[in-house]
Parts: sequence; structure tokens; C-alpha cells
Amino acid sequence: MSSSDVRRAMLKLIDALTNEAFRTEAIADELVRVAEAFSGQPGADAIRDTARRQRVRALELRGQLAALRTEYAVRFLPES
Repeated sequence: MSSSDVRRAMLKLIDALTNEAFRTEAIADELVRVAEAFSGQPGADAIRDTARRQRVRALELRGQLAALRTEYAVRFLPES
């Protein structure tokens, strides 16, 4: 695999992680709104728990993204 192939693959993965993090955050936001709408009703706590898990997953994705961006910068961006 050439350097340009690795670079393209890393950029593609960065885009995929970015999109997945945004989608996961959007799902968490929607779940929070639903939980608020059903506040005090059966299932609201379960929806809130699911929203929390989605937030954690989004943070995990953001961490992976930060690590990948750092690795990309080390490999492919010239030092200033």
C-alpha cells in the first residue's frame, strides 16, 4: 500500500468517524427530547439511559477521531 493509499484511507476513516459522531450525537439529542416529553411516564428513565449511552459512544468516537487526526498530522502534515 502506497503512502497516498494510506493517506486516502485515513481521510476516508476520518470522514466516517466524523459522520458517525454527528449521527450519534443527534440520536442522543433526540432521545433526550423524547425522554423530556415522556417525563414521569413509564419508560422515560430507560430512554434517558439510552441517551446517556449514546453520549458516551459519541465521546468515544470523538476520542478515536482525535487520535486518528493526530496520527494523520504526524504522518502527512509538514511541521511548521
